[in-house]
Amino acid sequence: MIKVLVIDDDEDLLEMVILMLQKYGIEAESTTGGDQLFKMMDRQHPDVVLMDIYLGREDGRDLCKHIKTTGKYAGTAVVLYSAGYITPASIVDSGADAFLQKPFDMKQLLSYVKAFSGAYS
Repeated sequence: MIKVLVIDDDEDLLEMVILMLQKYGIEAESTTGGDQLFKMMDRQHPDVVLMDIYLGREDGRDLCKHIKTTGKYAGTAVVLYSAGYITPASIVDSGADAFLQKPFDMKQLLSYVKAFSGAYS
C-alpha cells in the first residue's frame, strides 16, 4: 500500500487531499506544521510527502532540503505545492521531485503520488 504524508497549514485542503487519496486506497496521514514532520516520517515511513511551501513559520523548501539531505529520509519523494509565485530555481535547490501550482488538479497530484511511489497501475 502506498503511504503518503501531507503537510499543510490549511486544514480544509488537508481534509480534501486526504479524502481523495484514501478514495484511491492510499494510506494518508497529515499534519498542519513542519514541527511534526520528522516524527511522523519516523512513524509512518511514507513513500511520498506532499507539502505546501508556505507553512506559517516554516518554509516547505527548507524542510524538503532537510529530507533530501538526511540519509534515512533521502529516498523519500517530495512534491511541493503553493499558490504563490515560486521560482523554478528554488524548487530545484530544495531537491523536490515535483512542484504543483495551487489550485492543482487532483488527477495530476494522484499521478505524481503513483509515479513516485512506484505504483504505475
